[in-house]
Amino acid sequence: MPIPPAARSVTHPPRWTEDMKKEPRISLGLLPLARRDIERLRQILGLQRRLLDAKLAPRAKRALMHKGTFREALTWLEIHGQAPETVAEWRALTEHAGAHPAEQGGEGEGEGERPRRRRRRRKGRRRPPPSIPPS
Repeated sequence: MPIPPAARSVTHPPRWTEDMKKEPRISLGLLPLARRDIERLRQILGLQRRLLDAKLAPRAKRALMHKGTFREALTWLEIHGQAPETVAEWRALTEHAGAHPAEQGGEGEGEGERPRRRRRRRKGRRRPPPSIPPS
């Protein structure tokens, strides 16, 4: 008696190959796109949904303005979002709140520099007290 196709898939599941484990490669024409660029684009597009939310709490709005992708998401929303009143509202909020934290900084700092991370001191090894030689 032949096994029907539905039962065959249960009895013989597909084998996982290395190609199935990897994420699909995304490319722009012949050029492959870097994973970090794709992830950044996902963050920007996800942030746009939150920017369009009219019922967002004031605290959440302030938190969004401190995200690294906020300015890019706002620019994308301005170009592709077809919501100029929302963009104007966010621009007014950023002007009212002051400069974006990424734009603030001392005048003497170079542009690509990151703030220096503080180093933690390592705890010293516990050494046994020096033994006093018997006299």
